[in-house]
Amino acid sequence: MGALKEEDTSGGKKEKRIWAGIFGAGLILGLILRFYLATFAQTPGHGDPAFYYTLAKNIATAMRIRFITFEIITNCSLIR
Repeated sequence: MGALKEEDTSGGKKEKRIWAGIFGAGLILGLILRFYLATFAQTPGHGDPAFYYTLAKNIATAMRIRFITFEIITNCSLIR
């Protein structure tokens, strides 16, 4: 068996701190840029207003289908 080598563990911690600092700085700069660019937005979310109309129409249709299905199930003679 050979002699155990002493390892310098402080270098690994220092490197992790550097990468964590770079990540944190990038995250903060990214959020600042995002909020800055959001001030120029004309509409929140999707840029096309027709998207919201289609979305609302699809939701209303889905709710109508659910309501009709629920009505059929609850009025069924097998449940009573």
